[in-house]
Amino acid sequence: MNTLIIGGAGFVGSEIVRQWNFKEHGKLIILDKNVGKISTMSISYPNYKFISGEASDINLLTTILEENSVSRLIHLAANSDIQGGSETTNPDFQDTLKTTIALVELLQFYPIKKVYFSSTSAVYGQTNEPISEKKQLIKKPESNYGWAKLACEHMLKASSQNNLSDVIIVRFPNVVGPTPTHGILFDFKNKLKKNPEFLEVLGNGTQEKPYIHVFDLTKVLLGMIALENTTSNVSMRYLNIGPGDTITVKDIVDEVLKITKLNPKIYWGSTPQGWQGDIAKYSYINEIPLELSGIQIRNSSTAVRDSFKVAWENE
Repeated sequence: MNTLIIGGAGFVGSEIVRQWNFKEHGKLIILDKNVGKISTMSISYPNYKFISGEASDINLLTTILEENSVSRLIHLAANSDIQGGSETTNPDFQDTLKTTIALVELLQFYPIKKVYFSSTSAVYGQTNEPISEKKQLIKKPESNYGWAKLACEHMLKASSQNNLSDVIIVRFPNVVGPTPTHGILFDFKNKLKKNPEFLEVLGNGTQEKPYIHVFDLTKVLLGMIALENTTSNVSMRYLNIGPGDTITVKDIVDEVLKITKLNPKIYWGSTPQGWQGDIAKYSYINEIPLELSGIQIRNSSTAVRDSFKVAWENE
C-alpha cells in the first residue's frame, strides 16, 4: 500500500519517516514545502519519494494521487506554533485549514482507504475535568489553532460520510522531543543559550499540562497503521493519545535548570496564561486502542527531561 504523508518534514512527520517500516507499511511519499530538511537524512531506502510543495495546492495533490496509487494518507500539515497563530489568523488559515480543504476536495474523486488526521487537545478549550472523547465534552477552542483544527475535523467527518473513506482523527497534547522547533522547551533553550544569567517565563508557572514524547507518539501512530487489517472498518473514529498525567511550568523550569546546571534570575509572568489563547490547565486521558497498550508512553516529567537533555547537549 502506498502512503502519502502531508507535512512529512515537520516535527512529528520527520519522526514517522525515520521509523517507517517499508516491509510492513509499503512505499512512502513525503510532501512538504520544507522537504529538503529530511530528503538528505542518512537513509537509503528506495521506497521513499520526496516531493517539495504546498499541501494546499490541489493541482499538485492531484498529480501525486494520480501518479502514485495512494491508498493511505497521513495529514500532519498545520501551523504548529499556537502562540504565533494567536497574533494573526493567516498561519492557521494557510497551513491548517486550507490544506484540509484541498484534501477534502480531492477525497470525493480518489478512493483513499485510510486517512489519518493529526488534531489536538486544543479543540476542547478550557475544561474543568479530564479530557476524554468518551465524555463528549463541548468543544470551545480558545486559539485560532484550535478553531482551525476543529473546523478540519468537521470537514473530514462530512467527507467520510460521503465517500466512505475510513477517517481516523488522532488528537494529542503538547509534543516534545530532542529537536524542538517551537514550544516551551524550544523557548527555554534559546533564551538560556542567549543569556544564561536570566530566564523569562511566560505565565506565573502554575500552568499544568500533559506532554508526550514524539518517539512515543510515533510508535502509537505506526502501531495503529499495523492494526488496520485487524480492526473494524468504520467511516470515522476519534482517538485521544497522551501520557495520562501532567506537569507544571514551575516543575519544567526545575528540570531545565537541573540539566543546564545554571542558576539564572527567573522573571515570572503575572497571570496563569502564558499568552492569549493559552489553556493554563488541563489533563488528558490516554485512549489508545487496547491492542497497543503494550507501548510504553513516558510520563510528562520524563518526556520533558529526556527531550530537553538531548536538545541542550546537542546544540
